[in-house]
Amino acid sequence: MTHSPTTDAQRWRTVAWIIGSLALAGALVIVEVAHLRTHITIGNLDFFAMAARVEPLSNTLSAWVNGFYPVGIPLLLRLGLLMGLDVVRAGQAASIVGGVLCLYSGGLLAWHMTRSRALALLTMAFLLCTGTVLFYAGFEGTDMLAAGLQSFAISLLARAPDRKGNTFMAGLVNGLGYLVRYTGLITLAVSLLYLLTLTICRREKKRLWPFASYGLGFLIGAAPQLIPSLLVKGSLFYSSFPVINQPLAQLAKAGFLFAVLDHAKISREHRWLLAFFVVGTTGALSIFNIDTRFLILIAPALTLSAMYFLWRIVPLVSVSRFRLPIPVIVLIFLLVTMIHIPWEFAHTVEGGPHAGVIESSNVFHAAGAESANDVLTSNHYHQDVASPTRNPYGALYLLDAPPTVPELRQKALASNYRFLYYDAANGVTYHPQYEALLNPYQQHVGYTPIWVPQSASFVAYRLEPDSPTPETATDVQFAGDISLQGYDLNVSADQPDGSGHRIGLYLYWQSGDEITESLKVFVHVFDAQGALVAQDDAVPAQWTRDTRDWTPGESIVDFHMIQLPVSATSDSYEIAVGLYNPATGERRPVHSSRDNQVTLTQIQLEQ
Repeated sequence: MTHSPTTDAQRWRTVAWIIGSLALAGALVIVEVAHLRTHITIGNLDFFAMAARVEPLSNTLSAWVNGFYPVGIPLLLRLGLLMGLDVVRAGQAASIVGGVLCLYSGGLLAWHMTRSRALALLTMAFLLCTGTVLFYAGFEGTDMLAAGLQSFAISLLARAPDRKGNTFMAGLVNGLGYLVRYTGLITLAVSLLYLLTLTICRREKKRLWPFASYGLGFLIGAAPQLIPSLLVKGSLFYSSFPVINQPLAQLAKAGFLFAVLDHAKISREHRWLLAFFVVGTTGALSIFNIDTRFLILIAPALTLSAMYFLWRIVPLVSVSRFRLPIPVIVLIFLLVTMIHIPWEFAHTVEGGPHAGVIESSNVFHAAGAESANDVLTSNHYHQDVASPTRNPYGALYLLDAPPTVPELRQKALASNYRFLYYDAANGVTYHPQYEALLNPYQQHVGYTPIWVPQSASFVAYRLEPDSPTPETATDVQFAGDISLQGYDLNVSADQPDGSGHRIGLYLYWQSGDEITESLKVFVHVFDAQGALVAQDDAVPAQWTRDTRDWTPGESIVDFHMIQLPVSATSDSYEIAVGLYNPATGERRPVHSSRDNQVTLTQIQLEQ
């Protein structure tokens, strides 16, 4: 059996399209994985509420509808936890899938509307180089997955709007998009209006079947949200959007992008679909709130529109018998200028408002926090990074905050909080009555400083009961009537995994006489071979309690944090402490100790 040159050429174009599209989708995945390699915290405040719904889903049906967002993301997070992922990685994986769908949406729209596989691949490539797509394709939340599913449903509708099976699949995919974000209702309305318009214009009753099949597909896809909403709320659609009189700010831009499309190359049906989708979606969203993340779903269509404009207005050039594809050359040239965008994005590290979230979680665990419920914070991004569900810390603004710093400690302890983080950015803005906490040198009673940065932009404390006592008593006597009454010890593994371990040590000091020297505390950590592997030398209480200011009989709680090097290979470590004069280097003598240091204990690390 022989094949015509035309058939062979079509086959090769199809193979090139498949390989090229898979390569572009794979490139997006590689870029996102590289970009997210150190991103292990929640950067989307809305995502905390989604993660909090994971566990209650199995307990009560009302948990399926009691949320600002639909049930799709919590279900995917639950699946991710069952697969051994934490909620951040599961959310990021869902967004990457949405990004891949977004790329294919643009490519398929270009193919169905122009029958040009080259333009389809270029559309996907330009989307890959679009910063907004790259950002949200790795941003945990509903944005990218909802946009990907809804725009993919439009590309399916463009394939064959008169075929029942095709419109059913388009409706099904959009229904899945509704599970992720309620804006699927907008795509539903736009698509049904488009199909109804085709039916009326062609005056063919059989055209009602694609209309009905789309609606059926949507109902099936959205059933996991629609059925609980009906049973719990008595309405299929959980959210009802209020109509707010705002100008359609983006309508002119979307209408212009559609108007420049050339009717000579695109069928009427496809132009109508583009018009209904872009103008309808943008117009409907502008009634409520125009936000970049809400507009991702039309990114494939708008990218295609801009590219098609260049594709059509740049003429072909004939040289001898050859026709130079100048439009393709122009688009490729523009694409080359954008290649640096995904490259740079892949090599960016975690930053923004949650740049210190990992460090804060590691510090609080080293200080003895067992869960997010132990910490009260003024930073909304703080979370327990060691928890698979990234549980947020207690929010200071949710506490019935009393007017004074001493009363705050009592209130927090009564609410079972053991730690407090107070910053200048949010704490002073919303709780100015506690601004004195930013100055730990004022020695607030019951507040033990555990983290005092040089910038003084925040301070973290452990909240002490009225009469704090050590977990382990020692009663070690130093010369000058200074006693070490005991200590609390915590050992924690840093996040991300493989970052090493930290030791958090609270020393309980007491002086019987006035101290005339300014002494430093040293904490030394030795491995099994006796080699010094880590240490912390500091003025007591994070440099805030000079020994010359100690009052005889007063108990001082002194926190030290020691980070063990990642390269340390020993399983057993010994901790020794002592006092010394930094001016002379002379150690304060310890009764019954030759080297003037106290060996507190040995610790074992789980490797």
